[in-house]
Amino acid sequence: KQFQATHPEAADNLEVDPLFTDEAKRVFTLRPGSPAAKRGVRIPGVSHHGDAPDIGAFERSPERRSAARP
Repeated sequence: KQFQATHPEAADNLEVDPLFTDEAKRVFTLRPGSPAAKRGVRIPGVSHHGDAPDIGAFERSPERRSAARP
């Protein structure tokens, strides 16, 4: 929060654990319940599932959203 107070342009930054699948093994997909899901910026011409894209390199598919929790 201090960073955002110093840099107001960062007010919409996500400053919580994104809940990656397994950072130690360099698996940066999002786990169910990730706060990074549906928080991305829409880019014209780039498709995504649902109302907004996920933050990160991989968009979770609707099938993976309903998969069992790890």
